[in-house]
Order: sequence, then structure tokens, then C-alpha cells
Amino acid sequence: MFNNHPEFQLLFSCCHPQKTTEIKEKINFLLTQEIHWEKLLNIANQHGITCLFYHEINQLKLSNIPSEVINVLKQKYLNNSYKNLKSAGELLRLIKIFESKNIKIISFKGCLLAQLTYYNLALREFEDLDLLIKEDDFILFNNILKNEGYQPQFALNDDQLKIYLKLRSEFIYW
Repeated sequence: MFNNHPEFQLLFSCCHPQKTTEIKEKINFLLTQEIHWEKLLNIANQHGITCLFYHEINQLKLSNIPSEVINVLKQKYLNNSYKNLKSAGELLRLIKIFESKNIKIISFKGCLLAQLTYYNLALREFEDLDLLIKEDDFILFNNILKNEGYQPQFALNDDQLKIYLKLRSEFIYW
């Protein structure tokens, strides 16, 4: 476990939602220790908090982090910002299409969670859009997504889709 490693402690402290005087002192102390920055970046990537970490170190105005590390974090943050804004735009576009067809969808995780949790789309790393729909709407939903250029996980006809949905509750599109 990484819990006692200064890299983990620095990540945890910087990403803590409440920066008390004690936490700020701990961050400053940790930055005087030997930090294996590649290890820290790997841990941040594994936990999906690289962008949050970058944001927080900027908020704290920490100056004793190597510029190479700052550059890696900044690039990841900018790339994630762009990707997440595109995803949010696509979600809004799909919502309008489904609303026009009277299909109710619920978005969860992804950009919605980023906005509700951090008030900033760039701080949460996600890869897809997660949507809940009524089972009765799925065939129409599926046809609309295919018409919009999405490729379903499996090429199934309507009868096969109905059977699939009885067995599974998730269907993936690319």
C-alpha cells in the first residue's frame, strides 16, 4: 500500500477538499522530502486525480515542484479539459435529440458528476457518457444512436436486443 509514501501523502493532502492550516503545513513539509515524481504521477493516473492534483497545486501556488512535472500535469489537464468539454457538448446534443423523440434519459457519472462535485468539468477524468433510459424506449434509442453514427457493441436485431436486455442492463456504443 502507498499510504505511508510521501508521494501518496502529497497527493492526498493536495486533493483534500479542506485545506486547513495543518494540511498546508503538511504539504509544505512533504515538499521538503524526496519525492519520486514519476511514482506520484503514476499514482495520480491510477486514481484518476491527475487533473485535480494539477488544479490544487495551482490554487496553492506551490513553486517547488519541478517544471517538467508541472508541464506533464498541465498538458494532461488541458487535454482532459478539451475532451470533457467535447463530451458535455455531445451529451447536450443527444439530450435534445432524445427529447425531440420524447425519450427521457438520465445522465450519470462522467461530466454530470464532474460538474456537481467540482463545479469544473476539467477536474474529473472520464472516458464515456453514461445514460439511463426506460427499457421500453431502448429500440428507438438504439436506432437513433445508430443514425447519429454510433456503433453498437454488438450487431443485434430488435428481437435479439430485447433478449439481451433481459440478461444485461448495459449496452455500449462507440
